[in-house]
Amino acid sequence: MQFKISSILKKRLRDAEADAEHELFFRKPSLETLFQGRSALFQGLIGQMGACLIAWHNTWDNFYLLYCAIAICVWLGRVVQFRAYDRCSEHLMSDEGTEAEINRWYFYYMTASSMTSLVVGCLAGYSIFFHPDSWAAAIPLALTLGTMVAAVGRNYGNGHNVLMIVVCSFTPCILAFVGYAFYSHNYVAGLGGAGLLIPFMLATQTMARAVRKTLKDTITAMEDADVSRQKFYNAVSNMPNGLLMLEPNGTIKFSNGVAKSMFGVPDEVELAGKSIEDLFMHGARKGQSEAEMFGLLPQGGNVYEFGNGRVRLSSADAVGFKDRILKLLDGTSKTETLKFSDAFQIEFTIRQETSDNSHRHHRQDGYVVVCEDVTERVHQQEKIRYSANIDGLSDIPNRSHMRELVEEARGIRAKSRGPNIALCVFDVDKFKDINDTLGHAAGDEVIRAVAASMKQLKRQTPNLIISRLGGDEFVFVLPHIADSFDVGSFMDNAFKTICKQYDILDKSVDVRCSGGVIVAPKAKFNLDDAMNKADLALYKVKQEKKERKESSLRWTLFDRELEQVYRNTQQMRAELQEAVSNGQMVVEYQPMCTPDGLVIEICEALCRWHHPQLGVLGPDNFIGIAESMNLIGNITKHMIRTACRDCASWDDETCVSVNLSVLDLAHFEIVEVISEALRAAKLPATRLQVEITESIFLKESEKARQILTTLKNMGVKTAIDDFGTGYSNLAMISALPLDKVKVDRAFLRDITTSERPRRLFDAIVSLGKNMGLGIVVEGVENTDQLEQINKTGVNLIQGYLFGKPMKSHEIRDALITKKASAGSNVISIVSRNAH
Repeated sequence: MQFKISSILKKRLRDAEADAEHELFFRKPSLETLFQGRSALFQGLIGQMGACLIAWHNTWDNFYLLYCAIAICVWLGRVVQFRAYDRCSEHLMSDEGTEAEINRWYFYYMTASSMTSLVVGCLAGYSIFFHPDSWAAAIPLALTLGTMVAAVGRNYGNGHNVLMIVVCSFTPCILAFVGYAFYSHNYVAGLGGAGLLIPFMLATQTMARAVRKTLKDTITAMEDADVSRQKFYNAVSNMPNGLLMLEPNGTIKFSNGVAKSMFGVPDEVELAGKSIEDLFMHGARKGQSEAEMFGLLPQGGNVYEFGNGRVRLSSADAVGFKDRILKLLDGTSKTETLKFSDAFQIEFTIRQETSDNSHRHHRQDGYVVVCEDVTERVHQQEKIRYSANIDGLSDIPNRSHMRELVEEARGIRAKSRGPNIALCVFDVDKFKDINDTLGHAAGDEVIRAVAASMKQLKRQTPNLIISRLGGDEFVFVLPHIADSFDVGSFMDNAFKTICKQYDILDKSVDVRCSGGVIVAPKAKFNLDDAMNKADLALYKVKQEKKERKESSLRWTLFDRELEQVYRNTQQMRAELQEAVSNGQMVVEYQPMCTPDGLVIEICEALCRWHHPQLGVLGPDNFIGIAESMNLIGNITKHMIRTACRDCASWDDETCVSVNLSVLDLAHFEIVEVISEALRAAKLPATRLQVEITESIFLKESEKARQILTTLKNMGVKTAIDDFGTGYSNLAMISALPLDKVKVDRAFLRDITTSERPRRLFDAIVSLGKNMGLGIVVEGVENTDQLEQINKTGVNLIQGYLFGKPMKSHEIRDALITKKASAGSNVISIVSRNAH
């Protein structure tokens, strides 16, 4: 019991604190509502007088007439009070109204309302006690209960006032019921009636409190909404992008300041209520103005009608302008970038807003549009695309972009376009000499000068596609030519424009070019195939110039003769692919002997292709094709494995040498290939030598150095082949882990008959020896050459004098023969069988 009483008291205290909080919250607003609705006072007076008159007529008790007079006096007093409030209400509701003044007027009102409630309660109590069995008791009681609705509706903001009204109204009634119970000894009716009024009193207070809380929550939510709305406006006003809110029909409901500024809308112009087309019209005018300011508006721009206005846009910008806006509004597109000019481009991102009021009904409320000025971003993207598509040195399309342009041109099927495509591949003659003599900076300037001449050609022929493939190699394409088009005249004019004297770094440089041309039907045109054929024609021009047959030749057309060569080449490519797959490559070995011819120290492994129709082909006939087909790696693996296996079958001293391609030295995989071959053959790494050519200095030189260093650490030796005839770079040679150099046979020409070639040979040998390298001389064919060579003190001799390429078992027999003849002073000339 004690626990229940304590809980009830605590709850009452909490309710009292809540009431105090609510009263404080509603203080001024609720005071204002108390003094409104004055017609209700008069209506209440009529109700009280009507009840008194009905009771008087039913009982003829003159006391009811006295109550009418009392009710009138109370009503008049309240009218006077309300008018007094009117005179000071403005002051009370202002910020100058003090809490004491508010409290005083609350007290005035509570006193007056309590008097009115007490009059009504006493009327009901009098009737209950003195006339319990007549209408005189029922009607005043009903009037008392009915006033509770007004008490809740008018006085919800003041809990104390509600309490006073309830007490003043029901206390006389309760006392009357109790008095009637003891006076008439009818306890059930008397005490029962009094008991029923108590819950009604409590319910009235509870309802008033609930109304106060509900209204407080509503007002609080409204204030929170106002705060959120203000925050939203502050946020959208300070966001970096423009924001638009549109009606479903495209009418603007709201726009932030950024959007107005972005489209050049004056501050005094209100966008709300206007069409989205009006906003775009402002943007179009701004774009036109900025384009004119920066000189970006092209001549001949179209007059473009939009909304109710007209603006001049370029043809490219005007195309699809309105259609893209409609796509945004009908939901077909979520993002569109509208180009008002090169200097003004806006990206619009739109989202449709809907309200889900139930699970079955959706209402479209409009759109939210975010506007972003993407002019700078678009320019950056264009720069990126430019960098990806344009060669940085020559400022003309690169290979990949040229391919895109050609494919795009092939897709044009208009009847007015020609049915054929002409393609020309050309390069600069002796470009390496320009780089070597004038420097790489001059070489770069030559590339730029040639590209500038190609741009001149394009200005003369706008549909011409020009490109730099790389290095000094260029291409241009005529994508639409008729059968009657004079290709020869065009090419002659093109090469006349390109091949001329250029001022390169204050020097006059005569630039000559060689080109290969092909004309093909557009419907059957394949770019890769066409470039291969044009390359073949270019190679023919180079060969003819080299052979001095026609030094003034600039270009040649891919004709039937070259078509046959091309077909032969393609056939050889297919056959080579099959030969590599089927293991048709065989290995032969050419010995490298000591100058006395008595000892074979090492044998060079040479690849041979046993062609079914052409017979035995040496590497010069197919290695280039193998490299272009990425077959060289497979051939190298076969050579290394076979050479290691054969070498292991010879004696324990003779080594084997295998040639590596530049492509082999571009990947570290070659190290694993060599390691596996040595392990499989159980051959020491010291008995293997790899040969490289000087072309390595043009490509992947650093990676090649790392690979060769790794091989040297394994024990594998390295020799550089054709020394002095390629792209010698002494600094690079000194950096490579080399063991030998092989002096090319070209230095042996006239060595026995002329002093100058002999001195050059001696210098080459001396250079190699001074670098600490072993010297191998290739191509020694007679004893006169051998006698002259021995004067320089070389290490090894390789050539037909001591042996042509032989099979593995022939090398094994030759080694046995050499050992048998050890100690003899006779030079042994081993097998001369040609292969």
